[in-house]
Amino acid sequence: MEMKKISGKLSAMGWDRRKRMLAAALGDGSVPEYRGIGEEIWP
Repeated sequence: MEMKKISGKLSAMGWDRRKRMLAAALGDGSVPEYRGIGEEIWP
């Protein structure tokens, strides 16, 4: 999964097309994953 750098409390975000999963790297080092995310929300 390619992660894109973001400013603010999010340090990066990435989306895996095959798994339909969005990952959000937070400033505290945690990386929550959200499943079932379609490509219509990913730029």
